[in-house]
This record gives sequence, structure tokens and C-alpha cells, in this order.
Amino acid sequence: VWKSSNGAYGFKRSAGMTKKQLTAKIKAADKAAKKAVKKCVSSNMSDKQKAEAIHNYIVNSCQYFRTQNSFTAYGALVDQTAVCQGYAAAFNLMAAKCGLKSMTV
Repeated sequence: VWKSSNGAYGFKRSAGMTKKQLTAKIKAADKAAKKAVKKCVSSNMSDKQKAEAIHNYIVNSCQYFRTQNSFTAYGALVDQTAVCQGYAAAFNLMAAKCGLKSMTV
């Protein structure tokens, strides 16, 4: 599982996934998180407003549905389908992009 210092937001590599494919998914999730933060967070927001904006972005753009990637930030931000772990992973990744500290509980 790929994780950051502020909480798990990664990807479990299966036997059918190469390291190159994993790296591509990590980069895609990172790019999608940057784009999403740019879309919903502004520098004049308080930390609470940023957290709420990230939450609202995720719940409005992602369907709660189990797929191969639904436990990851990639599933939530790129495929736009995730389960609770994917929502949390996307939140942590987006929070990190705008300087918020968060963790998966």
C-alpha cells in the first residue's frame, strides 16, 4: 500500500499490475488531486473552509460504488467511483496538496 505521512491514500499492487502501471496510477491520482484542489480551494479560505470544499468536491464528483480501484484515491479522483476508503484516500491526498494535515481513521 502506498501511503503518505498523513494517512493512507494509496494503491495495493496486485500480481496482475506492473510497477510501471502502478506508477502511472499514482501520477494520475496526483494530477487529478492537483486539478481538483485548484477547482475547489482558494488561498483565502480558512482550513475549515478548505476541508469542507474538499469534502464537497469528492461527494459531488464521486459515486459510491465498488470497483477494482474503489479503495484508492485513483478510484475516487480519476474513475470517480470509490468506497469509504477511496473517499478518505482522496481527501488526504487533496488535503496534502493545499497544506492541510489529515489522516485516515
